Amino acid sequence: MKEIRLLAVIIFMMTGMLLLGGQNQTFAQEKGFTSGILHSLAPGDSLVTGNPLNSTWEEISKHHSLFQYQVYKWRDTNNSTKIDSCDTIWLQRINPSGECLAVHVKHVTLTLILDNDSTHIKKDVEFTGGASPDSISRAINTPVCTWWFEVWPDTLWNLYYHIDEIQPGPPLQTSRHIRSGSTWYHVEDVAIDITAERVSTKFPCPGTPTLTQWGLIILVVLLIGSAVFIMLRRRKAVPA
Repeated sequence: MKEIRLLAVIIFMMTGMLLLGGQNQTFAQEKGFTSGILHSLAPGDSLVTGNPLNSTWEEISKHHSLFQYQVYKWRDTNNSTKIDSCDTIWLQRINPSGECLAVHVKHVTLTLILDNDSTHIKKDVEFTGGASPDSISRAINTPVCTWWFEVWPDTLWNLYYHIDEIQPGPPLQTSRHIRSGSTWYHVEDVAIDITAERVSTKFPCPGTPTLTQWGLIILVVLLIGSAVFIMLRRRKAVPA
């Protein structure tokens, strides 16, 4: 009986310690994305306007490609069947691998990554005409006379750009050249971007056991080990 009681105490203490220690494995603790713009990394000129599951995004920041994330869960709040403001998406960091988090979509927009033909200084500009399907279609197919707002690298001076010309002509897509004023830019990317805000500081990654599941796994292993130990002790105690 003493052995059984001692084993029960050991099982209880080890389970508690492993559960507490497992929190750092189950939940991401790094300081990552909190709020800002996530830029779609859809291949080519394909735009993420519908279901965003499995799509890849990078964080626009002072370092631009600071982190990359993949969407593994999506809550379509207004049942619009497309990524929209007020939706919630769950992200897993894939480059470098790490945290999982949920973000609230505040705004959806069309963004261009431009490279100055003369200075080769890159910048990201956001379409000011909204993100409805009609607005996006108009910006892509008839981009001349549309207005764009710089979101990176400048975030202080409220710089706006007016597309005065596009070569060799519409639609607005990668490898086109656009003129704003007297400056020509090479279009490196056209993408649907989102302004988002983190809503969770801890979130389990897909496929990672929860604390309850870890507890059950550990408990079963310890019980089996304890049963084997007791059986072996009893066999040794039986006289030959």
